[in-house]
Amino acid sequence: MSKVVVGMIVLNEEDYLRYCLESFYNIVDKIIIVEGAEHSSHFAASPEGLSTDKTPEIIRSFEEQPEHKIVWIRKGFVDHQRELRQECLKHVDPDTDIFFCPDGDEVYDEKELKEAFQHIMDHGEIHRVALDHILFCEDFSHVKYDLDLCITAESGMSMLRLYRHFPDAVIENGLHIALKEGYKDVRFHLTNIYHLGWVRSEERLIKKMLWTIKRHHDRNTDEYLDLKGFSDEQIIEWIKKENYPVNPQKRYNLYKYNGKYPASVLNAIKSRIPLYFPPDGEARPWFHITAIDYLRNYLKPYMNILEFGAGNSTVWFSPRVKRIVSLEHDQKFADYVAANNLDNVEMNVLPRPYNGFVNNIPDQSFDFILIDGRDRNECAMSAFKKLKVGSLLAWDDAERAEYKEGVNFLLSNGYELVEKCFETLMFRRVK
Repeated sequence: MSKVVVGMIVLNEEDYLRYCLESFYNIVDKIIIVEGAEHSSHFAASPEGLSTDKTPEIIRSFEEQPEHKIVWIRKGFVDHQRELRQECLKHVDPDTDIFFCPDGDEVYDEKELKEAFQHIMDHGEIHRVALDHILFCEDFSHVKYDLDLCITAESGMSMLRLYRHFPDAVIENGLHIALKEGYKDVRFHLTNIYHLGWVRSEERLIKKMLWTIKRHHDRNTDEYLDLKGFSDEQIIEWIKKENYPVNPQKRYNLYKYNGKYPASVLNAIKSRIPLYFPPDGEARPWFHITAIDYLRNYLKPYMNILEFGAGNSTVWFSPRVKRIVSLEHDQKFADYVAANNLDNVEMNVLPRPYNGFVNNIPDQSFDFILIDGRDRNECAMSAFKKLKVGSLLAWDDAERAEYKEGVNFLLSNGYELVEKCFETLMFRRVK
């Protein structure tokens, strides 16, 4: 049985900290929480460098649990965040196997995490593990800075969260633990970071955006130089003018707008149904905004489409096209679509793979195909002739290593890559 210790840095985390801790509390052995702030964030902290919201109350409620898993260190001000992470390491037991470093606005699935823990224990050469990163909101800070934290630019949205523990581990390269000689980084696709994105209210969002901008000013970075010297009121006015909190192109916050938080978050993770409602109230595919915009411009009311994997994409496609043939192996996704009473959807709940069903479809039957379910290589190979010449096929997460075979098959059989929308690739059938 592996011993897992959690190390967290927190400051003003009241919005999601409770749900973060609940999501892994039962499957770890110890949770080290270091509360503190850099001196450059003094305007966001108490005079002692600690939280000014309900973060301490939330931690205390877990500290009082009978299992006594919480070690709470109120560190206060430091020169750099790495000192807070190093403080975590000081309290990790020598017999620890895995060190897990989540942020306070992330939620995890227990089963997925267990798989990642087991993967580390089964592969002795692994030191650091990056997990796939699902971001529930986009604002002026997330995405841009999250991409900077990827192992490589090519690896896409993944972030280092799990480490094989070594007693002499040190913090280097920002907040990451230095890679040990002879060990390697890996990306584990079966476990996701469900990143909720800071805050649940527009007021709190504006406040945190103000803090971030002022922090850049205190650090004399090149960010937001045109706002330097402005008063807090003037910066807030600029934030509101830019519409970061409410513009659906820049921010999605399902927790505020669907009125079902937090149950919707936890149910979405457990059922794998992305209950993704931006400010206009419309369910959307679980793609990056660039892919959604691309498809919005492509899809037309006369089109017939084939979809591998049902869900929010089905609901979003329905008013935009003539007919949808959707293939799904999981009844709960089919039930979710059925609850929306969509007259133009032909839902087929079938055992995987779907080759038998697809083989009976006449060639060149569809104006668009989406590959976003299980067995994606098999889906591409069975359906490539079912798309009309000149039409579009979208493949979500197509740049993952396990889908290389299917992507190469398309490119060798009359398809060309026409657009990369983060991890969703757009292919056109040219012959």
